[in-house]
Amino acid sequence: FVLILKFGGSVKTAVKKIALFPPVWAIILGISLNSLNIPIGPVLDNTINYLGNAAIPLIMLSLGVSIDLRGLKRSKSAIIFTSIIKLAFFPFIAFLIVSFLGLVDLQYNVSIVEAAMPSGMLSLVLAITYKLDYELTSDCILINTVFSLVTLPIIIMLI
Repeated sequence: FVLILKFGGSVKTAVKKIALFPPVWAIILGISLNSLNIPIGPVLDNTINYLGNAAIPLIMLSLGVSIDLRGLKRSKSAIIFTSIIKLAFFPFIAFLIVSFLGLVDLQYNVSIVEAAMPSGMLSLVLAITYKLDYELTSDCILINTVFSLVTLPIIIMLI
């Protein structure tokens, strides 16, 4: 919502985009079916499973297509900044929050590890959808994922 407004959209456009965003409808439908105890049936269940299994390979393919290693030099400082924020600062903030809230055991560990995870592909989808710098987004996702191979084990050891 904030990004739409910041990059030239109106409030009406922002509300319309959010209202028509398919994941919002999926959440509403899923919560409705679940709370009313309505089974979705084997055909729909199998279809959803097939589509879900295809999602990760398609996402990885779209990331691979958008990677341009020459862009890493172009935006080195922005990539380093986002990597530090995403992989070090956010887990530290999560540690402070879960400590303040008094979470323990699984909730504590999951919260910190989730905060330490690299940027997801939804960032790239949103960048492409809203005509933002998708090349920079792709570079950040790539480097965050590579760096997370080092930072995640360290964070898991520390917690």
